[in-house]
Amino acid sequence: MKPENAFLYGEEYSGKTQKYIVWLFKIFLGFTILTLALLFTVHINDTVSFNQGEIISKSPQLDLKAPYEAQLVKIYVYEGQKVDKGDTLMMIYNDENTRTYITQKAQRDFLEKKLASVKVLMNATGMKKNEVNVEHTINSSDRNLDIENAKNNIASLDAQYKLQQQKLQDALERNKADSILYKKDMLSKL
Repeated sequence: MKPENAFLYGEEYSGKTQKYIVWLFKIFLGFTILTLALLFTVHINDTVSFNQGEIISKSPQLDLKAPYEAQLVKIYVYEGQKVDKGDTLMMIYNDENTRTYITQKAQRDFLEKKLASVKVLMNATGMKKNEVNVEHTINSSDRNLDIENAKNNIASLDAQYKLQQQKLQDALERNKADSILYKKDMLSKL
C-alpha cells in the first residue's frame, strides 16, 4: 500500500500527481519509440527510375510527362543516380520550340535595337533642349539689352525734342521781338 503523501525527488507529491507524472513519462517514452521506428522504416529521397521515356516516382505515385513531343538528344543521368533540384536530366529537341525560340530571339534583338535608338533619340532631345535653353537665355539677354537701348534712345530723343522745343520757343520770341522792332523801324528787313 502506498502512503497518501509520497516523497519523490525531494518533494512531496500526492498519489494522484504521481499517477499523472507516470502517465506523462509513458506517453513521452511511446512518442520517442514511435519516432525512432519511423526514422528507420520510412525512406526519404527515394531514387528515380526511368521506364519508357517517362519519369515515374516510387512514392507518391506521380507521372511526369513532357508538355510536347520531342526527340531525345542526350541523357545526362543514369538509372539510380540521385539528382538535385535544378539538375539537367536530358536534352530534347523540338522543331516548333526551336522556331519559336528563334522568332522570340529575333523579336528581342529588334526590340533591344529599337530601345537603343529610342535612348539615342532621348539623348538628342535632351541636348536639343539644353541648346534651346541656352539660346533662350542669350535671346533674353539680347532682348533686355535692346529694351535698355530703346529706353536710352527714347530718353535721348525726348531730351532732343525738349531742346528743339526750347530753341523753337527762343526763335519765336526772338522773331516776335524782331517784328516789334521792325514795326518801330528800329530794325531793317535784311
